[in-house]
Amino acid sequence: MINFTKDLLAVNPAYNDSIIQFESTITNAVKAVISIEGIQFQTIPINGKFTFNFKEIIKSIINTNRFEDDILPDLGNDVFIYYDDKIVKKIEVVISVQSLTANEQITKNYTFIRSVEQLMNYRNLINITADIKVLLPSKNYVDYHLKYFEGYPFDFAIYGIKSGDTFYLRNITTNQQTEIFTATTSNALRVFLSDGANSTTDTDILIQSSTLNRLELFVNGHFKANISVSKVESDSGVYLKWINSKGSYSYWKFDRVFKSLITPKTIDDFEGSYDNLQNLNATSYIIGKTANQTIQVDSNYNSLEAEYLKDLITSPSVWMYRHQTAFNQQMPFDFIGVKLSDTAFTAIDTKNSKNRVSLTITLPTFFTQTN
Repeated sequence: MINFTKDLLAVNPAYNDSIIQFESTITNAVKAVISIEGIQFQTIPINGKFTFNFKEIIKSIINTNRFEDDILPDLGNDVFIYYDDKIVKKIEVVISVQSLTANEQITKNYTFIRSVEQLMNYRNLINITADIKVLLPSKNYVDYHLKYFEGYPFDFAIYGIKSGDTFYLRNITTNQQTEIFTATTSNALRVFLSDGANSTTDTDILIQSSTLNRLELFVNGHFKANISVSKVESDSGVYLKWINSKGSYSYWKFDRVFKSLITPKTIDDFEGSYDNLQNLNATSYIIGKTANQTIQVDSNYNSLEAEYLKDLITSPSVWMYRHQTAFNQQMPFDFIGVKLSDTAFTAIDTKNSKNRVSLTITLPTFFTQTN
């Protein structure tokens, strides 16, 4: 018999250690073989116990596309609920303990979410029994806050709604609600408020106020979460999207006034001449140049929004929207991969305090001609 002395939770963050420990009643067991999606790993016992950490293998199979978002919504067709099969990974694990003369086996099922947790928040998380979670920062995993920028692509994700569950969103300010949906899969679902140019009838029900819209999520007739959406009226600016620490995507629009800087550097040049002066028009020739283009963006934020921007600073994948004006239909490759400079971020946890953040963004490679 295989007995577990350390096991995983029902749902585990993919980018933290996920360690199991087990022992076997087989006499003189020499190794354990762990099979995951056709890949086999071996571990040997130490003081009679086998240990295995899923972190590295899960990282490789949960992120095969470098966090790229392959969902391109089209709200012009009045559909704003999409299912994303890349946020959560469910795996079957076959564990075989072997000795020279015996072998025993057990099958386990584990679920991982494309997220990373920090110690302080995670201590709260494991004590919370909420089965439905919005994949956004939250202190209690019931109340969520986000800022919606009108006229730009925008969504938020929900995990835990299973195939066959019914769900709907209700605006408690207006007492209006969406239709009642029935989940067709158990994947995380994403609620799109805009695809850049369009919104749906249901979205108009949900987001009416130009300030705060207080939404409630109901699953199978039971309340699950509060989602407070602050709507920002359409305006131009630099719009960023990033993979957040909860495994989904977040968005933020920075001020429309920003600084742009192109920094060139000469690769090398040829010095000297090999002809009479009357036949020359130059005495040196530049081989070529390299160049980097950066922009510096700024934005105000309050204490409720600090966690979102902290996620942006630490995100491994950030994209910038190609358009700097609102109400452009999102097309393939409209979000371009960019880099953020290593910038310190100071968050002041004072209610409704107005703080300001400044970031430097490096745009994609600046191509130049060379001789």
